Amino acid sequence: MTLIARNDALIVRLVLDTNTLISAILWRGTPAAVLAAVRAGQATVAISAEILEELAGVLERSKFRQRLIETNLSAVAAFRQIVSVTQRVAAPLLPPVAELRDPQDAIVLACAVAAGADAIVTGDHDLLVLGSVRRIPILTAAQAVEKLKLR
Repeated sequence: MTLIARNDALIVRLVLDTNTLISAILWRGTPAAVLAAVRAGQATVAISAEILEELAGVLERSKFRQRLIETNLSAVAAFRQIVSVTQRVAAPLLPPVAELRDPQDAIVLACAVAAGADAIVTGDHDLLVLGSVRRIPILTAAQAVEKLKLR
């Protein structure tokens, strides 16, 4: 892993997929712990225009409407929270990854490679089964918290 040093502390650079970002904002739990580590300066999150576009669309889905109300957020406010804690990177698409079962997940892999990420954090089984891409591990939020010492 290529960690960023800041004030004698190591900063982990992550890419979170859309579902993990939404879970982190709208629910408590391990994805929220990853986001808390970002807010505490222990990690950074890289995000691409493609992931942001997907995130904006997913937040507008009716299935999240009630949860947004319960958390006193609008889809726009939730989106802005994500934007405020992420660093935008240009992420050109990668050559096709033969093992990738869902072609829509290619944007997450491309972002991680472009960002030089230390890990991809996801709950998506289609990504998790890959294990890694170009030596970037693909972890669950719980694995990221444990392996990367995010607390």
